[in-house]
Amino acid sequence: MTKPRIAVTMGDPAGVGPEICLDLLADSSVAEHCTPIVFGDAEVLRLCAERTGKPPT
Repeated sequence: MTKPRIAVTMGDPAGVGPEICLDLLADSSVAEHCTPIVFGDAEVLRLCAERTGKPPT
């Protein structure tokens, strides 16, 4: 069975959205149930990962 693709918008780049998206992408249980697709600026996610120490995915 094919996993559904779930789209998530990053929201305001200056808000908590980028960090929440990093948490979502790092959570292996999410990947078990669906393929998350984040819509937003990849550079903002990279900078957020660098700032928070969370792995960029």
